[in-house]
Amino acid sequence: MWLWTSIAELLLEEDPDYFKAFWTSPGYVGHDSPEHVTKDLIDVRRPVSRVLTAKDLLGKSGFQGTGIRRGARDRRPHGCHEQ
Repeated sequence: MWLWTSIAELLLEEDPDYFKAFWTSPGYVGHDSPEHVTKDLIDVRRPVSRVLTAKDLLGKSGFQGTGIRRGARDRRPHGCHEQ
């Protein structure tokens, strides 16, 4: 999910019809094999209760111990580990 969301804006710029075509045009997984992706579909609206900045995540706002760390070596997405 992280990888896909990191390029979603680029997809929209390069192919403005991508998101509609994904579900409606042959050649896209959403059209050809929707059973592989419908369980991952998120289509809900929720109120925003708080906006978080990078400073919030790295500072003293209660996010210590969540796996978010400082330093060049630790810039992998949360959950990624060296092998």
